[in-house]
Amino acid sequence: MSCKISTAPINISTNIRQPGGSQTQFTYDYGLANCKLTNKKTYLDIECYDGVNKTEYNDIGYLDVTSVRVFRPSLNTYDGQKAHAEIIITHTGNGRNLYICVPIMVSAKKSDSVNWFSQIINHVPVQVGSKVSVNVSNFSLNSIIPKASYFVFNNGTFNWGCNSKDIMILFDKNDAIGIKSGDYQKLVSRISQASYNVNQNPEYVRFNRSGTKAGPGKSANSLEGKQLTCTPITDLDGNNIEGKPLAWSSDFSDNKDKAKDYFSSVQGKYLIIIIAVILGIVLVSLLGYGMHKLFKKNKTSVPSAPSAG
Repeated sequence: MSCKISTAPINISTNIRQPGGSQTQFTYDYGLANCKLTNKKTYLDIECYDGVNKTEYNDIGYLDVTSVRVFRPSLNTYDGQKAHAEIIITHTGNGRNLYICVPIMVSAKKSDSVNWFSQIINHVPVQVGSKVSVNVSNFSLNSIIPKASYFVFNNGTFNWGCNSKDIMILFDKNDAIGIKSGDYQKLVSRISQASYNVNQNPEYVRFNRSGTKAGPGKSANSLEGKQLTCTPITDLDGNNIEGKPLAWSSDFSDNKDKAKDYFSSVQGKYLIIIIAVILGIVLVSLLGYGMHKLFKKNKTSVPSAPSAG
């Protein structure tokens, strides 16, 4: 399908940290689903969203899942590098599409996504155009959504959506979900590589630090853009111990670490002072005790005066 207004896939620069704001919140909770697989030659089509799905994006509202596609390697790139594969979940609502783009990397670690792929990869049809139904257990798209920050690309659209108002949510390659090496090799043997031009310099890409860290069914309630100002700690004379008030503006998840370091340093200074005082008291006590013993010894060793006669 051709689309003259397609702006995706894109290259993501992981240096992007401009906050997306409170209107870039995605919440999800996908239900359990049956699964049908179709070999579309350049991607694997997975129909596994017939359960009760509760997904919402602030600017769009409630969404319906309309397709789940797996490409290899990834369509999007990350600082110019592709992931081993990528799964793209397309949602539709209020006349717009929302794409959730999740990179996939070969991994030897056990995870929900590894188990998720293991249930279906052996059943991927070899013949292009063939569709098969697969018996799966506890199968949900929740298993392939990272609990991580994400990037938001406004007006990002793929050729199968082709809407200038579409939105893309992309996870970083460092937060990729896993697939076993054997399962990936089977995917490679059955799905050909797709050919897309990558948009190297997309505009309007923002960063949502809170992202999906709260997990399914919960809202992260991003704190981006909010101010956090801490009252400085002063000594008895009213002087600021650090010399400057501690104030910054960024995401709370970063600020809490800074605050912890700040107060740890202050507590450390007081701890050193307390230890020094205790050691001083002990030293004075030992010195006084020694002087007392020496004085007593000298007093008893002085000879008495001889008696007259």
